[in-house]
Parts: sequence; C-alpha cells; structure tokens
Amino acid sequence: MKKGEINMTERVTIREKSVAPAAFNTSLIHPGNMTIVVEELINAMVLNDYAIQTPNGYLLKGDIENSVYADGLNRIFKAANEADVLKHDNLHHLSEEDSFSEASETEIILLKRFTDKRNKLLRSHSFVKSKELSSTLGYDKDSNIARILKAKRDKLEILYVSHLGAVFYPLMQFNTSAEIYPELIAALPKLNQSRSGWDVCFWLTDERTVMIDKAVPSDEQIQALSSIDEIAKLGEKAHEQSSYVTSTPLKLLQDGLGGVFQVFCQDLINPDERIIPEKRVVI
Repeated sequence: MKKGEINMTERVTIREKSVAPAAFNTSLIHPGNMTIVVEELINAMVLNDYAIQTPNGYLLKGDIENSVYADGLNRIFKAANEADVLKHDNLHHLSEEDSFSEASETEIILLKRFTDKRNKLLRSHSFVKSKELSSTLGYDKDSNIARILKAKRDKLEILYVSHLGAVFYPLMQFNTSAEIYPELIAALPKLNQSRSGWDVCFWLTDERTVMIDKAVPSDEQIQALSSIDEIAKLGEKAHEQSSYVTSTPLKLLQDGLGGVFQVFCQDLINPDERIIPEKRVVI
C-alpha cells in the first residue's frame, strides 16, 4: 500500500465490528483523508465510546487517554480538527471577498460539479508544467521550452489547462513516441472553439456511445408494413443492425483507431450536421 492511502480492509473492520480504533494503521492515512476516517468512526459508533465532541473538536475520554488507543485517536482527531479549521478559514475568506454574491444557486452547483470532476481527472491522469514537459518532448536544456509551448498554444497544436494560476499540459495527449496524437492536433482547433482545455480533457476521458453507421429500411419494406407490431419489429431490426462504438475518445487514439476518433469528434462538434453512412435493413 502506498503512503497516503487508507487501509480499506481496516475501514470495513471498523464499520462492521465496531472494534477499537487500534485497528487503524494511522501511518498510512494521509492528513487530507482524515475527515473521511472520522466519518467512518462516527458511522461505526466508535467515537461515542472513545471521545466526546467539544466546540474545539473531538477529545479523548479520560479513561481512554492513557490507553493503547490514545496515540492513534489523537493523530486522527488532530488532523480532522485542523482540516475543519482550514475549511472554516477558506469559507471565511470567500465570504469576505463576496466571490459568490452574484452567483445563482444553479451556478454554484455547476461549479461544484466541475471542481469534483476536475479533481477526479487530476487524480487519474498526469498534468505537468512546461519545465517538466521538456524532457517528455525531448528538448535539450538550452531550448526555450516556454516560448515553444506558447507558440503551440497560440496555434492550438497542444492541449493545455489553467490551474492554480499556471498552465498545465495533460500527458494523455502524447503517444508512446512522446508525440501528440496527429488526429488530436487536427481536431484541437474545432474542439477549442467553444470549449476550455478542461472540457476537452473531460470529453477525451468520458466513455460514450456513437453510431457509426445506420441501418435504414427501404421504401418497399416500409410500404409492406400492415400493423403496429410489424413496424416495431422493423424498428428493432434497424437498431440491431446499426453499428455503434462505445469507448472514450482517448482509448480510440491509444488503440490506433484514428478514423473512429474523427467520427467521435464530428459527433461532438456538429451532431446535427453529421452525415451517418446508411445501409439497408436485412429482414
């Protein structure tokens, strides 16, 4: 198990058996996950047995303070209390700036959804700054990587996002030869017309189903229909004989399916104007 991860087996043990918190290997718990740990303890009713809640956070009960559980519990509560203070400070800072006073409830909800999706993406894929990217692209140390990347950004030849006041580049856009997928470069100008870099990253990594070709009944087949049941059966056959691909656009690039990737791009950019190849329904 990597440092910073929670031992899931021990979490399940605490939830199901309500055993003492000594079952936690607290050295494996990242401080940022402490709030989750405390929630697990609350759900398991362990806190009621070993601590009391005060305005300043959770404190150990007197008979537990000198027990074998004290060190682990104190570390958990200390980190959780610090996280609560930090959360309060952040909210206080936002309220002083009045950042969201003009935002509607819907806009705030959408912002929360975006940040959750962004953070999930940051955990699952690597995003690097220009200096870290230089070795990936094979530039020598004397190259002005910042100028080179800016030129690529201006020409929409590279995918990038803005985060924490800096520019980051997702490594997902590079193939095994450390080159940006040619199909992606060709699509970036249109993809970026009304979308941010984050939107393009979300699209690349979200699975979707796209129709590749469509089975269509002939005029003779339609004219021969005499009942609702026959119409329904013909519609089912048309659906079954049409071709679909379910994938993430990124997976298509990785598998060398550039043509299908282009179809996915067309389906995103101009779904109403896209011409889907047709074939006849076979009865």
